[in-house]
Amino acid sequence: MGRNDRPQLGSGPSARQQVIVMAYLLGHFTAFDRFERATLQLYQTASLIFGSHFHTSLHHVCTVLTEWGYSHPEARVQLALADVCLATGSPAIEELSLEVLATRHQLDTSKRMANGLALISRVLAELKVIQGALPLRPPTTPAPQRAMAEGIAPEWQAWCSAWYRQSVLATGTKETYFTYLRKVGVWLWHHHPTITNPEQWTYELALEFASAVTDFKIGDYITLKDTAELIGLGKGLTPRSKDHMFTVLRRFFTDLQEIPHSVGAAPARRIARHFNPQLVFQTPPSIRRLIGRDPRVIDDIWWGKSFKPPRSSPRRISHAVGMGSSAIRWPWLAL
Repeated sequence: MGRNDRPQLGSGPSARQQVIVMAYLLGHFTAFDRFERATLQLYQTASLIFGSHFHTSLHHVCTVLTEWGYSHPEARVQLALADVCLATGSPAIEELSLEVLATRHQLDTSKRMANGLALISRVLAELKVIQGALPLRPPTTPAPQRAMAEGIAPEWQAWCSAWYRQSVLATGTKETYFTYLRKVGVWLWHHHPTITNPEQWTYELALEFASAVTDFKIGDYITLKDTAELIGLGKGLTPRSKDHMFTVLRRFFTDLQEIPHSVGAAPARRIARHFNPQLVFQTPPSIRRLIGRDPRVIDDIWWGKSFKPPRSSPRRISHAVGMGSSAIRWPWLAL
């Protein structure tokens, strides 16, 4: 590190980050994985510690990715490069090895980090620094197996996993629903630790949770190690995200009330119907009114075909054109 690259304390980063930087410089601290990336800010930390050397390496990697046709390569790899440089204690990409990249790739569950490490490995393989590269799309693991157990009652986790296995929804949809259900489990752990399974839910508890959703913020009640991908941490959830939460709970509790589920070694059973999920978890009108329109994008060719008059008599053509003009006016009237 050059003389001009020394970190300037008190010039922007949080006090915790500055202490970590000093611990690295003075005490050879390298246990960066003990902190959540959202609070540690790996990219800023690496920039402070390594200075222009780190930015030179980042520029070198991004130049190759740009030549390959990647747009905005810095956003794709800067977090991953900061992670491996801090782990190895050097900003020089020539000193990286495939073993180091593979180890970081296995330890981290973040999709953004995994993709960044894979891209860096491809660049280093192209530069003949390492032999081979990491897969861009590693095999995915179902959400119940990826999830961490901390902060959630095991029994709630077991019920969510049972629902995941039995649900007929598409896998991608179930993955999203499972994430919301884990958020519910963390909320229970904080506010009602004695409530450990859906069978214990009462009408009053359901109303309490429905009221709490309106105050949820981004980053509340999460346990997965993907906080670096959260944008707007601490801000209120969007109305659409709140609506998704209510949708998930309506489906989850309705399925458990109507379809027997097998949890653990116990025989399959339905939960008692203490409340109507379709009513209790109905999205409040105040939230529905705030949800913006989400029109579908229609290809120009199909849009043109929709209004192409059929080959028929002039009278029918006139009628078809009239219907087409009405259809064109309708979206604007809806706005």
